[in-house]
Amino acid sequence: MGHRIEATLGPALSGDLSTLFDVGGIVGGIAAGVVSDYTGMYATTCSVMLTFAAPMLFVYEKFGTYNFSVNIILLLIAGLLVNGPYALITTAVSAELGTHHSLQGNSKALATVTAIIDGTGSIGSCSLDWLCQNYGSGFFFDKVDHDNAVNIRLHKLCAFNVF
Repeated sequence: MGHRIEATLGPALSGDLSTLFDVGGIVGGIAAGVVSDYTGMYATTCSVMLTFAAPMLFVYEKFGTYNFSVNIILLLIAGLLVNGPYALITTAVSAELGTHHSLQGNSKALATVTAIIDGTGSIGSCSLDWLCQNYGSGFFFDKVDHDNAVNIRLHKLCAFNVF
């Protein structure tokens, strides 16, 4: 068995490791797009990915410090499962709105609606960053993954009303 890595990493190494989450998200976005284009089922694709994303955050919390290899693999998988549906939702909704008859080729309206959709997703990210910075020590920081898992489940429920 391997040894557990130190729970507190330096800023440079933490930043490098967090990039792997984004790399997983790129792969997840591509995979979600391919699957949804092939099947035509956007909501089902998002729902399946989000079903596995919430438990994956708990798996990462439990086993992410086992060693660096496990940490890297789990970050890639978590990024794939969390950011894949996000990419699909923002692009698919924008594409659907782009073909809606009420816009009738109004590119400014489409750009505004797309920005609102994308910006709304950023509210959670910004507020979570603020909470971590201001209340990061102690009880709250340990529960960030739990909060994200609950949010993922709520987003999964909402996905069926969008598509």
